[in-house]
Amino acid sequence: MVSALSLFTTFTDPHHLEEQIESALTYIRLAPLFETKLVKLKPGPPRSIMATEKHWQYLARALNRMIPIARQHGVRLAFETHLNELTDTSISSQRLTEMAPSDVVRLTVDFLNSAFAGEKMNEVIHVLKDRMYHTHIKNGYIDAKGGWHFQTLDEGLINYPMVLNLLKKAGYTKYLSIECLSSQANERPVET
Repeated sequence: MVSALSLFTTFTDPHHLEEQIESALTYIRLAPLFETKLVKLKPGPPRSIMATEKHWQYLARALNRMIPIARQHGVRLAFETHLNELTDTSISSQRLTEMAPSDVVRLTVDFLNSAFAGEKMNEVIHVLKDRMYHTHIKNGYIDAKGGWHFQTLDEGLINYPMVLNLLKKAGYTKYLSIECLSSQANERPVET
């Protein structure tokens, strides 16, 4: 059994929208074969502050196509909170959740992506706790030039003992998926 099937989708580009929807539908249909009921998706760029109503409308079109198929297969969709995407902040992630029923569409909360966006973990968890299906756990920092640097879980912007305590207090009991992205992850995955 796996926690989720993960797909890097972009539902905000009209030129590739149908192709992206079909890819997501394939993963939704395959999820039961992997004994998972969760498909992790990304909404697509741009950052929420740069998004137009058209971007949100394209996403709504994709949701309208995916939700019935997800229900049919007993699959839930978890959109990742991600820097430079429509769901880059708690507020924009909340907007996505308001567009779809909670029994099918919720969130994969990536704490470092939220920190990269300047958000505080207690606020992220407070705002999004009721719509979290899944999490991404990783750590790192952004340098002065805007470059992302991934570190071991105890090095970086996130204080995970605090985050885990906040999750426990919020009643979160789902998966904590470690996302190893540091350069050391291939050589020393357990230590990383």
